Amino acid sequence: MKSLRGLNSIIGLIFDAAVVYLGISSAIFFRFGNEIPELDRAVLTFVIPTIFLTRLGAFYAAGIYRRSFIHPRIFDYSDMLQAWASGTVILVAVIFFGRVLETSRLFLVYEAIANFILATGWRAAFSVWGRRVAPVRKAVFVGSGLDVERLNFFLEREGWEFRISRSVSPEEWERGDEEILIVRTDDANPGLIAKAVGMDIVAIAGMSEILLSGATPIQLGGTVFLETRGVRNDRHYLAAKRSFDIVAAAFGLILFSPLIILISMAIKLTSKGSVFFIQKRVGIRGKEFRIIKFRTMRSGSKGPGRTEENDSRVTSFGRFLRLWSLDELPQLLNVLIGNMSIVGPRPEILEVVEKWSEWRKQVLMVQPGITGLVQVLGRDELSEEEKERLDLFYAMNRSLEMDVSIILRTLRSIVKYRGKA
Repeated sequence: MKSLRGLNSIIGLIFDAAVVYLGISSAIFFRFGNEIPELDRAVLTFVIPTIFLTRLGAFYAAGIYRRSFIHPRIFDYSDMLQAWASGTVILVAVIFFGRVLETSRLFLVYEAIANFILATGWRAAFSVWGRRVAPVRKAVFVGSGLDVERLNFFLEREGWEFRISRSVSPEEWERGDEEILIVRTDDANPGLIAKAVGMDIVAIAGMSEILLSGATPIQLGGTVFLETRGVRNDRHYLAAKRSFDIVAAAFGLILFSPLIILISMAIKLTSKGSVFFIQKRVGIRGKEFRIIKFRTMRSGSKGPGRTEENDSRVTSFGRFLRLWSLDELPQLLNVLIGNMSIVGPRPEILEVVEKWSEWRKQVLMVQPGITGLVQVLGRDELSEEEKERLDLFYAMNRSLEMDVSIILRTLRSIVKYRGKA
């Protein structure tokens, strides 16, 4: 098992070294052509090793080479983007602001673009190949209360490298040919872990672990404390997030304005009633606001608040809008006004929020969003407990990198899986 991980790291390092070399070669060609001036040639002799060390060092420090490039997971690409950006900032600081080395700024721009495209490209290619031909590892779930068939469906859909082959109770478990142990944190006692020596262990987090997922370990007098500051609401992140929301919402409304007009006309032509559906939802700090969506149900429809598959209240055109999540487009207005964000937990009606546990109500400290972890990891296929955990995990660990990753995954989900009608 460790040898496979080591091989994965070595292959990743070799490919990235080749990427850095190709990125530098491409930058030299586009900046200087076939003739490199003598002065620049002398400077590049020092700059090129600096680029190699910085690029590979940033990826190594971010733990990129400990990840599987054949079975990448949801945040692997966002972590890689962060490592790439860190490397670029370090290069700029060392070469220009540090005045240790000086060379063409355009050369570094070309190198950064080429490095990003190539580093992302070879990982994406291996990911596609891995899903088709790489062997799937066996896992055993030790515990109870887990729908193995359903979890295997998500594992396959998200490209994970293992599937659960059996499920047993902690008392009955004996080592088999499985390579991975899956266990709830409540059941992970020392005796069970001792029996799993040599296996990879995947723990299913409980609510306490989720709330402490962003905690900082502090050592004091031989005792280790875990300090967490709760829901992430630091002002620098919130300011950057709000700036992004305003720009993205304004750009989206301008870009999609022809589509919004066409959809509005189609709704009026295909069914009676207003174009928009406006409903009160609970927002940040429990304050209610009016959410705006395209109307997808017949005017005057009554019944349960949530729609079911093949719900007769949904119009034929409304079904199409829901299939491609186009009914959510008017919510860009909510984002622009400030009621919502592009990324965040979905807002619910007051009757639903009143039934939430006290744990989940901490989500109300976060601005609700058009899309979030729930939407990209299962949407209506998830249980309420799973939605609660994902919303809380986002609230405790949110970052700009996570937001960008969720937006990209949302676009992929719309195209690949489409929404439930």
